[in-house]
Amino acid sequence: MTIFQNRTILITGSCGFIGSNLAEKIIKYNPKKLIIFDNLCQSSIDNIKYLFSDERVEFIKGDIRNKNIIEKYVLESDYVFHLAAGDVGSSEIYPKDNIETNILGTFNILEAIKKKLEIRMVHVSSGSVVNPSTIYSISKLSGEQLCSFYAKEFGVKVSIIRPHHVYGKYQNIFGTSGVINKFLYRILINKSPIIFGDGSQRKRFTYVQDVISAILLLAEKDKSIGKIYDVASNTDISIKKLAKILIKKYAKDKKMKLIYDKPKIGENMQLFPDITNIKRLGWKQKWDFENGLTVSKSWVESKIRNKNYV
Repeated sequence: MTIFQNRTILITGSCGFIGSNLAEKIIKYNPKKLIIFDNLCQSSIDNIKYLFSDERVEFIKGDIRNKNIIEKYVLESDYVFHLAAGDVGSSEIYPKDNIETNILGTFNILEAIKKKLEIRMVHVSSGSVVNPSTIYSISKLSGEQLCSFYAKEFGVKVSIIRPHHVYGKYQNIFGTSGVINKFLYRILINKSPIIFGDGSQRKRFTYVQDVISAILLLAEKDKSIGKIYDVASNTDISIKKLAKILIKKYAKDKKMKLIYDKPKIGENMQLFPDITNIKRLGWKQKWDFENGLTVSKSWVESKIRNKNYV
């Protein structure tokens, strides 16, 4: 995309799962500068450390809750991709930190952009806000509402995206989300996948590169400003069925038994994303489930070989 050429791009949360994939993509568009901003609390610098040798890349270890630090880098930027967030797992253990990051951190970025309204922003939310049932989803919804308010009242050029059940390269094997890579890891080391609840919960698994293309599309299309877009694939599958598919495809022991644990607090059993608006904007799903699984499996295998469990 030529819109990023010779521009300064800021990605918050850029060492996380989606952020790493986005940074990897953005650098190919020849920006003047790519600011990789992350506090490394829930992410690994190893994902994109190789980018640091590029003179256009600047890594900042910082926290979006610190108004002075984040404002400095926002005001240097032409485009801000806001992905930094406390995740669903940390919201159970550190609810205050989660709320501060997802609400106060987003507020700090919007306040900075209000001082320089030519800055373009894409706020990466979560599909879970459709039916908020955890501290995480409630705080992410509040972040969305702040973005909508600042767009309407102050003219901040922000678009909002809600990715659903994203999977792929760089997703933490041991994280609180990312069930595909977690199942793959256990199956590939000959351990049974663990299902929380009865496995009937259904997910619209979306490969990360399709989410990246949607994020970039929102940055390009000014008519998306102030609007909210769901992004999801056409793969609707239950967790139990997913586990059985992965065992059949990749397990040495095709009769591997499933392990069941207590349900997760507040987990939505099924969401119904409406992708009509993102498709009208020009987005198309390019990755089918099988191709996404192949890449995910290869990445998980590389972590196992290198004993590098990010």
